[in-house]
Formats: sequence, C-alpha cells, structure tokens
Amino acid sequence: MKKVGRNGAILLLACLALTGLWEALAHRSRYPFRPFEITASDFASFAPRLKGWEVGPVCGIEEDLEPGMHLFSLRLRGARAAHAAGAPEFVVRLTYGFNVPMCMKYKGYAVQEMANNLETERTQVWRFASPDGFRSIWVTSLLRAGDLARTDTDVRAMAFPRVNVCEDPSWVPRGLTADVFRRPVYEIRNFLRMRWNESRCDLLAFLKLRRPAGASDELLGFIACSTGRSVGPGEEEQVRRELEVVMQNVHRQLAAWRAGRE
Repeated sequence: MKKVGRNGAILLLACLALTGLWEALAHRSRYPFRPFEITASDFASFAPRLKGWEVGPVCGIEEDLEPGMHLFSLRLRGARAAHAAGAPEFVVRLTYGFNVPMCMKYKGYAVQEMANNLETERTQVWRFASPDGFRSIWVTSLLRAGDLARTDTDVRAMAFPRVNVCEDPSWVPRGLTADVFRRPVYEIRNFLRMRWNESRCDLLAFLKLRRPAGASDELLGFIACSTGRSVGPGEEEQVRRELEVVMQNVHRQLAAWRAGRE
C-alpha cells in the first residue's frame, strides 16, 4: 500500500510539473510579435510613373480582394483604348510576406495557379474566384527586403496564413452557449478547425506552446491584381500579360528608388 501511495504521489507531482511547464510555455507564446522593422512610412516617397496609366492610391477596394499589411498600394487605370469603359482596373502593392493563395482560400475563394515562372520571371500567376463568381487574376512575387530584388521562392512556402480547410462561413464563435449543447459535434468541429487554421497547421502552436508564424518582413510580397469587375475567360491572357508588364515597370522603378536611397 505504501508503494502504491508513493507511486501515486510521484505521478501527481509529475502531472503538476508538466502542467506548470505547459502553462509557462503557453504564457510565453502569448507575448506579442516583435514589431516590423520595415513600415509603410519607409515607402512614403515612392511615386512611380507609368506611361499610358493613371496611377493613384488605393481606395474603396473590397476587403476580400485586398488583404491588409500594405507597405504601399497603387491603383492603375488604363488610359489606352485597350482599357475602355468596363475594362478591369489594376492594383499593385507591396506587403509583408504572406501566403497569398492560402489567404484567399481562407476567405472562401477557389484558387488555381495559372503559371509558375519562378525560374525565369520570378513570378506566379493565379486565378481567384469568389463564391459569388467574381474572377480576378493575380501575379505574385517575393522580394528580398534588403535590395527588393526578386527571389525564386514559391509564395506558398510562406507560413502566414497556412490553412488546412476553409472555415464554415456561417459559423461565428460565441463561446459557451446553448448552441454548443444543441449541436456539440458541429460546434466543436468548427472550433477545432478555427484553432487549427489560426495555428498555421502547426501542432505546437495549436497546443499554444509557441506562437503561430506571422507575416515576414524579410521576404516581402509584391503583387499585381485585377479588380473593378470580374475577368471573363476570354480575356484572362490579355489581363495576365498586362499585369506582368505593369508589375515589371513598377518593380524596375522600385528597385531604382531603393538603390538611390542607399
């Protein structure tokens, strides 16, 4: 009996020590992320000029098409005949590095990679379709923060945000309510799905033993996308080509602007 009691005490102390360690690591993981060293103010003086285009700041763009974390955003309206009334507008922006297709998947968009030019142009081309059928074309690239040179890193390698499945858009977390007891399987499944997505599909982050991966300010996202109206299947190639040309021109001016500040 004494041996059983001693083993029980040892087991209890081990559980208490494990619980204390877990609480300490969980408390540490709640610390805020370090501040970004690069901010939007660093790009306040960047003002590109593109022949044949009207360039202005972004305003009034739908939230679903414009994830945050902008270092700068530009709206481009074509002044050429090819961009007559009803043609899509373009947005070019620089962001902290994040997983663009996963972000859009998280928002409920259908995601399809149209081209992968990482070995040549250092770009990837995407088609995003919203649940209501709005189609947009995006060209993405990752830049080194130091000299803003393009890299051959796949944007899907970025950890933020990394999701496993799209969340149920009709589900809103409300804590412990009567709905939990009426539909326990549904509520618990959606809660765990939300927690798993928030952890970036990282088991230790899911268990709150470390912070989930945040956006990067070492690799920056450089993005050009169509907006304004949905892009039809017959015009996707034209829109893609024009986006790539615009992106190249803005990047050339961006690199020259950065070199002139060193």
